[in-house]
Amino acid sequence: MAKLTDEQKKRIREQEEKVKQERKLWGEIKQMPDEDNRFKRLLDRLITLPKYKKTKQPAKKKKPKSKKR
Repeated sequence: MAKLTDEQKKRIREQEEKVKQERKLWGEIKQMPDEDNRFKRLLDRLITLPKYKKTKQPAKKKKPKSKKR
Protein backbone atom coordinates (compact mmCIF):
# COMPACT_ATOMS: atom_id res chain seq x y z
CA MET A 1 0.00 0.00 0.00
CA ALA A 2 1.27 3.47 -0.87
CA LYS A 3 2.40 5.81 1.89
CA LEU A 4 0.19 8.80 2.54
CA THR A 5 1.64 12.20 1.82
CA ASP A 6 1.47 15.00 4.39
CA GLU A 7 -1.25 16.69 2.34
CA GLN A 8 -3.40 13.54 2.38
CA LYS A 9 -2.86 13.08 6.12
CA LYS A 10 -3.91 16.70 6.67
CA ARG A 11 -7.11 16.20 4.64
CA ILE A 12 -7.96 13.04 6.57
CA ARG A 13 -7.45 14.86 9.89
CA GLU A 14 -9.67 17.73 8.75
CA GLN A 15 -12.38 15.26 7.70
CA GLU A 16 -12.22 13.51 11.09
CA GLU A 17 -12.49 16.86 12.89
CA LYS A 18 -15.55 17.77 10.82
CA VAL A 19 -17.22 14.45 11.70
CA LYS A 20 -16.43 14.96 15.41
CA GLN A 21 -18.01 18.43 15.34
CA GLU A 22 -21.12 17.12 13.55
CA ARG A 23 -21.54 14.34 16.12
CA LYS A 24 -21.14 16.81 18.99
CA LEU A 25 -23.74 19.13 17.44
CA TRP A 26 -26.10 16.23 16.84
CA GLY A 27 -25.75 15.16 20.48
CA GLU A 28 -26.69 18.66 21.60
CA ILE A 29 -29.74 18.68 19.33
CA LYS A 30 -30.87 15.29 20.68
CA GLN A 31 -30.85 16.73 24.22
CA MET A 32 -33.14 19.66 23.34
CA PRO A 33 -36.48 19.96 25.17
CA ASP A 34 -39.64 18.51 23.60
CA GLU A 35 -41.00 21.80 22.23
CA ASP A 36 -38.24 21.57 19.63
CA ASN A 37 -39.46 18.10 18.70
CA ARG A 38 -40.62 19.10 15.21
CA PHE A 39 -37.18 20.46 14.43
CA LYS A 40 -35.57 17.28 15.75
CA ARG A 41 -37.82 15.06 13.64
CA LEU A 42 -37.05 17.12 10.55
CA LEU A 43 -33.32 16.82 11.17
CA ASP A 44 -33.74 13.09 11.75
CA ARG A 45 -35.38 12.78 8.34
CA LEU A 46 -32.61 14.80 6.68
CA ILE A 47 -29.87 12.74 8.25
CA THR A 48 -31.42 9.35 7.54
CA LEU A 49 -31.95 10.20 3.87
CA PRO A 50 -29.16 8.75 1.75
CA LYS A 51 -26.88 11.62 0.81
CA TYR A 52 -25.72 10.62 -2.63
CA LYS A 53 -28.18 7.99 -3.75
CA LYS A 54 -27.91 7.66 -7.50
CA THR A 55 -31.28 7.12 -9.09
CA LYS A 56 -31.32 4.89 -12.13
CA GLN A 57 -32.64 6.71 -15.15
CA PRO A 58 -34.83 4.70 -17.51
CA ALA A 59 -33.08 3.75 -20.73
CA LYS A 60 -33.92 6.08 -23.58
CA LYS A 61 -35.65 4.51 -26.56
CA LYS A 62 -33.67 4.91 -29.74
CA LYS A 63 -35.51 6.75 -32.48
CA PRO A 64 -35.51 4.97 -35.83
CA LYS A 65 -33.21 6.68 -38.30
CA SER A 66 -35.03 8.48 -41.07
CA LYS A 67 -34.45 6.92 -44.45
CA LYS A 68 -33.08 9.18 -47.15
CA ARG A 69 -34.89 9.04 -50.47
